[in-house]
Amino acid sequence: MGADIYPTFSMVQPAAREFYNQNRNLAGVKSVYRAEDYYYALGMGTVGRMEMEYGPFGLEGHIRYHYFNSIEGLDRYQSIVVNDIPLEDERLWLQLTFLYDLPIENLKLGLNADKIYRWSDIDDHSYDMNESRFFARLVFEF
Repeated sequence: MGADIYPTFSMVQPAAREFYNQNRNLAGVKSVYRAEDYYYALGMGTVGRMEMEYGPFGLEGHIRYHYFNSIEGLDRYQSIVVNDIPLEDERLWLQLTFLYDLPIENLKLGLNADKIYRWSDIDDHSYDMNESRFFARLVFEF
């Protein structure tokens, strides 16, 4: 078991970007967002994890949460930014992995189930989404 918390400086592509970009004029917004569809953000991240083993079986769980808040007033071309809109994104990622030791040394089969939630705010537009992922993987431990 373990947990971490840490500050972040990130380049974030907001989940709400398509909805916002279709409904708004991007003139005068942050230059990097207007040109590349991402923004610079300060934030924080947290990770929690647990692992259990019993014979050839294992179970791992991870939970990750990230929060991003755009940096206002420091654009490279700040003199032409007349609409320095606030952007904010959050992501919660839940991951559960079932592991089985294969008869080959240091090799395991992993079956994953992931759920990812995203929340995004751009100015007065909000958007949320979630996705589920299921996959298998081979794990080589050394």
